[in-house]
Amino acid sequence: MHVIDLVRRIDDAWLAFRAAVTAHRGGLEERTSVGWRYRDLVAHVLGWEGETARRLAIFRVDGVQFEPFLGADELNAESVARYSRLSVGGLLDELDRTHELLLGEVRNLSEAQLRHNQSWAESVVAGNTYRHYAEHARELA
Repeated sequence: MHVIDLVRRIDDAWLAFRAAVTAHRGGLEERTSVGWRYRDLVAHVLGWEGETARRLAIFRVDGVQFEPFLGADELNAESVARYSRLSVGGLLDELDRTHELLLGEVRNLSEAQLRHNQSWAESVVAGNTYRHYAEHARELA
């Protein structure tokens, strides 16, 4: 996959995810079918996109492939706590800003960086963007 193809794949999946989130905008305090509050699910995705942008920036500049600083459960809890005080509008604005930051990091990858070490960057991005959105699609339906 080329960088531009990865960006397109993210964008296609993002549009569906973001539309589903927007459809629940008035009820973000309600629970999903698996028990998350919708706003917590948004904070969770926001946290993983922010962590992915951070990891890509370090990789892009220094070539270092960091694992997340926190385990999955810890990052989820930290993300929910961090964004819990934001208004719905503020939360959605932060989601959009963080997504744009992540897309910028993906766009700034070279083709060689995208393929380096068995396509590490592509795998990290896929797992925390379009594959991640798909994991939560039923909850947002």
